[in-house]
Amino acid sequence: MIIQWFCSKTVRHATAMRKHVQKILNHQRDILSPQAISAVQAAIADLQKSIAEKEDREALEKQMEKLEAAANKWLKPYPNAAWRENVEVLLVALTVAMGIRTFFLQPFKIPTGSMQPTLFGVTSENLLHEPNVSIPTGWQRVREWFEGISYLQLTAEDDGQLLIEPPLRLLIFNIKQTIYIGGTSHTFWFPPDYGSMTLEQRASLMQRQMVHRGEEIIGMKVQAGDHLFVDRLT
Repeated sequence: MIIQWFCSKTVRHATAMRKHVQKILNHQRDILSPQAISAVQAAIADLQKSIAEKEDREALEKQMEKLEAAANKWLKPYPNAAWRENVEVLLVALTVAMGIRTFFLQPFKIPTGSMQPTLFGVTSENLLHEPNVSIPTGWQRVREWFEGISYLQLTAEDDGQLLIEPPLRLLIFNIKQTIYIGGTSHTFWFPPDYGSMTLEQRASLMQRQMVHRGEEIIGMKVQAGDHLFVDRLT
């Protein structure tokens, strides 16, 4: 039976159809007449028998058509069936995910460096203080991104004062910040890096400092914090 299911698309389709009709029948059993229940059950049994006896494709398709006709005739259609199905699948997925997080494994991301060196949070390095270090480009930068390393760069396009807006925060995390130089805005998206260090402190910036066109204002390397799973079962 299992080998037949893997080898035949028609068998897989027939099995899924039988289970779907059986589920609807179970949901509606209390509001259907005995005649309707018997008719649908008989069509389900005939399809199951055809699958078990390994009948050919034509026979299976014929039984599937009979089951579809019986379901259309006797079962009551649901209003907004597609939405109901999607909501049901979503609720089941959320329930399974919450069950896994509650009783088995719970993922955590360490946002700050308060527990270093046991657990490392998001750390940053000001590359402007390291003249011998260059920011990678191309595939190397892509590879480092998958390793949790990203870079923040900003070169002034105009002369003017540096104005720094407070970061946009989500819970305890800084996720976005906008910097203005001579009226030109520059927006940064960066990993959660909360704690005592602001972007100005990490990048050695000062509010309203004068900058000149072509001057490199920010050159930072940001490394994501540790990720771990907590064993809830033990």
